[in-house]
Amino acid sequence: MGARRLAIGIYNLPHIMLHTLAIGLVIVFLVMLLREDSQPKTPISLRKRVFWKGGATFFAFLLAMLTFAQPGTGNHLPYTLLIGGGLILSLIGDVALVYDQPRAFLLGMVAFALAHISYILAFLAAQTYLTVTSNIWRDLGSAAALFGLAFLVYRYLRPHLGDLNKPVLLYIAIISLMLHRAISSADYGAGVPLQPVLALAGATLFYVSDFILAINKFVFEADTVPDHALVLGFYYAAQVLLALSTSFL
Repeated sequence: MGARRLAIGIYNLPHIMLHTLAIGLVIVFLVMLLREDSQPKTPISLRKRVFWKGGATFFAFLLAMLTFAQPGTGNHLPYTLLIGGGLILSLIGDVALVYDQPRAFLLGMVAFALAHISYILAFLAAQTYLTVTSNIWRDLGSAAALFGLAFLVYRYLRPHLGDLNKPVLLYIAIISLMLHRAISSADYGAGVPLQPVLALAGATLFYVSDFILAINKFVFEADTVPDHALVLGFYYAAQVLLALSTSFL
């Protein structure tokens, strides 16, 4: 048994190394992005921010696509493609949010809303593939908790939203539904696959990151490196976890 496990480990070593490399590149690009954030905003600086920010998300996308290089893949093709689609849409949103303009912000919000819809469909596909039976009480309880939290956050943000009142409300509803589906599709019994755990952790961090970003932007109008480090740290951790979940379904 020990020799068999060793053989499996050696067989999977190249895939482990590729996953580690992709995650490492996300971290490197994030560090470079935060470093660039500390510099004055110039046309050259904006281009660098686009490169580092978009590049970090692109390597998260490649991390998700590495599942196709693993042995025995194929049964989870819909899940992988939907997570990958969400990451590409997130990349578009990342680039749009680099530019501090109302239209760019709205474009970014639309791109991320579509990314969350892609993640919702991915979680539904995973739930079907893993034959996870929905727990009505868990679904109702999490829905009530998320509705209450979303209501409080929206009420806090509303006086500061202006023309973005309705788009932000719709976005909050979509990201709350995304987290709800991640909670609903997770199987908490014995022998739980790693995918639902990674997906739920990623969805939760994404949720937290977006709410911190919204409060900083609309309420405190904060634009500091520590604020960016907190938001982007949660955000890229979320994207890496979602991308990594494709390899464990």
